[in-house]
This record gives sequence, C-alpha cells and structure tokens, in this order.
Amino acid sequence: MEGTHAALPMKQVCDNCRRRKLKCNRLCPCNRCQGALLRCTYTDILQRKGPKFRTFYPRSSTSSTGDESPQPNPIPTPPNSIILGDFDPSLAQTAHSFFSPGPMISPDDSGWEDFPKPQSPPSRLSAPVIVAHVNVYLKYLFPIMPVFSPALVLADSGEPERLSPQRYAFLVALCAATHIQLKLDGPTDNGQSDEISGEDLLSEALRARSEYDLIESPSIDSLLTSFYLFASYGNLDKQDHAWYYLCQALFMAHTLGLHQESSYRAFDLFEAEERRRVFWLLFVTERAYALQQTKPVILRNSIRKPEIFSGDDPILAYGFLNLINLFEKLTPDLYDWIIFGQGDELSGQALVNLTLRNLSYPISLEGVLETQQVDILVTQQWLRTAMWRLPTQLPLDKSPPIQDIIPPHVPIKAGKLAMEVVCATSQAAIDSHGIGMVRHLRQLFPYLPR
Repeated sequence: MEGTHAALPMKQVCDNCRRRKLKCNRLCPCNRCQGALLRCTYTDILQRKGPKFRTFYPRSSTSSTGDESPQPNPIPTPPNSIILGDFDPSLAQTAHSFFSPGPMISPDDSGWEDFPKPQSPPSRLSAPVIVAHVNVYLKYLFPIMPVFSPALVLADSGEPERLSPQRYAFLVALCAATHIQLKLDGPTDNGQSDEISGEDLLSEALRARSEYDLIESPSIDSLLTSFYLFASYGNLDKQDHAWYYLCQALFMAHTLGLHQESSYRAFDLFEAEERRRVFWLLFVTERAYALQQTKPVILRNSIRKPEIFSGDDPILAYGFLNLINLFEKLTPDLYDWIIFGQGDELSGQALVNLTLRNLSYPISLEGVLETQQVDILVTQQWLRTAMWRLPTQLPLDKSPPIQDIIPPHVPIKAGKLAMEVVCATSQAAIDSHGIGMVRHLRQLFPYLPR
C-alpha cells in the first residue's frame, strides 16, 4: 500500500524543486531529488494565487462536503525517500549534485505560491558529490599533489554543512580541479545534462570563497584553494586567470612564512611536514609554469625538503623528492636571464649548458608509483628540450648558431626517451596529469598529430 501511495503524483511540486525552480515529476521521491541525493519532502504549506483579502461567508454545517475547499495538509514523507547507495569511485560514476540544471517551472505549472520568507543562505554541495571527487583525487592525483591528510579530508567531506567557509571552499576547489583535470564531464544530449560539470564546481568554489575575507584570514586551506583554482583555470587554458590564482597562492605562502625554516618550529612534526609539502609543490609548480609562460619566479629553495620516512607513504615521498630535485636545477639566475635579459649572452649560455648537463643524469625510480614515474621522467626530458631551445629565443643579432652552444641531438634523444616512458605507461597515469602533460608531449613531439 505504501509503495502504491508513493507512486501517485502529488498535487504540488516538492519543496526542493520549488525552491530551486526546477521541473518536478511530483513523485515521492521525485526524479530531481533522487538524482541529487536529497531528501524529498512535500511539507511546505503554500497559498493559492489570486486576489488577497477576499470575504468568505460561513456556510451551513449541513452543506455538501463536496463544496468545501480543500485544506492543504502536510504530506508525510515515506521513510524510503532518502536515497542511499554505495559510492563507486570509478571515473564514470562521479556523483550528481543538487546544482543540476533543469527546465524552469512556468507560472502555470502550479497553482501555489510561497508566503514571503526571509532569504535563506545558499546551499552547499551534497556530501556524496564531495566524497566522490575526493576519492577520485586520492586515486589519481594525490601521488603528484600530496599536500593534505587523506583521512582528515575524507572525514570533512562527509559533513559539508558543518565546515567553516575556508574549509568548504578548499574542498569545492579540490573537486573542481579534479573534475576538470581528469575531464569527468560526460557526453550530453543537446548540450544539456543533469550531472554537475567542472565549471559548475568552479563557480561554486568561487562563490564559497567570496563568503570570507581572504586577506584577513590566510591559512593553508585558503592557499590550497587558490592553488586548485590555478589548476582548474590552467586546464581550461585560461592562462591569465591561472597566473592570477598562482600568484595568490604564492602571496599566501609568504604571508604564512612557509619560505622561512624558523616558521616550522611552531608546529608538530606531522603538520610541519604537511606544510613543507605545500611549499615544495608551489616551488615545483611555479618553476614549471614560469618556464612555460615566460614568467619570473619568487620562491627560493630556502627550507629543507620533506622527510621520506616521516609520513605514512615513504615511496610517495621519495617520488615527490625526485621531482623537487629536478626543478632545483633551474636557478633563479636562469629565469632572470630568460625574462629580463640580465647578464651577457655568454653567461646566459653557460647557465643553459650547466642546467642541461645537470638534467642529463639518470634518475633511479625503482618502486615509485607509475603516476609519479611518468611525471618525473617526461618532465626531465621536457626540461632538457626547453633548455636546448632557449638560445633560439635570443635576438638574432646576439644569438650564435645553436649547434655551437648545445649539441643538436639533444631534442631527438629526449624525445626518444620520453616516448619509451609513455609507451610503457598506462593511459590513466598519463591522463591524470591533465593539460600540463599534453603540453610537455606536444613540445617533445611537435610533429605528432593531435
């Protein structure tokens, strides 16, 4: 009997669809709430449209009950109206969100309108959506961006409504970066989809960030929010936006004193190591992005590197340390010569030769995770090719023939080594690096078809 009652359409749209102005099929639970994992209810008492303050005359108690106006009574919500299910962490099963787009309710779709109510605060992403993206991040992206405690982030993902604005913005920015970098947007029919998109998540991250004063409350969460916004815009190929948010993250790193060794004494070993990983991820990212986009660098290798055996995963820490060592070979003097032309041509060429030689030593990565291996080895060959090309960026009247500076076989050998790495790596490990890996491969193999 209960199942039959739940299958009958209601006379009004459900509370969630009415507030969100979405088309509702008026079942219990309705299709919108079921897709967004929301509790579907029909408890709001609504008022009919039409003239107000009309005079109603009492009727005799003997009047036919068929003439009486129906009274809106709260409809009890069946206990099975809360949709629960196990999370599937595969890439194809990222969760829906209550921000799902849908057709608007026209004025004629319902004979009810709301009583005037105070403006309610914006709703947050549902817990299953955040948990789904965090699990995908931990599987595919955490090996190359190990900057937080997985257990703490997973715990917070299950209770988004209880989080501070800073923590919530951090989690949503992480979701946006994951969704966009891994290209989780599925195919749509006629350009419309009920599933949340990467740009929807990005918009929600920006909205969440606007709820607090970024300058007055600097924190690691706010720094990582800026970092994930940088990653999102970078993968959308909006480089001006990406550079803005990377600079924002660098500013907060200095505000928090991450560049000063003395600042780490105020924290226990676990938190200090976590902050070190944040600093060194910024260090690596800034140097790679500055080389790609011809930008100056701010951070210096002014603190010690993270300990390999101080965390739960020494193999992951070892791989991360090898990536740091690669970018330490790119000195600030090299960037000053590239960006500002500081120093004469001979000193610049000497810097290029020295850097290329330092980048040519083999790296031992036995036991390192596949995602980290392809990142380190392809990046090494990309950097070698970038150093080989640098002399060609000099003015023609000052640039000697390139073969007089660096042997011409460098890009050929680098491309061959990179191809061997790529051919031995799974597609998922390559795809997890997003547009950055694509750019590296395009520069290593400029004549390959897209």
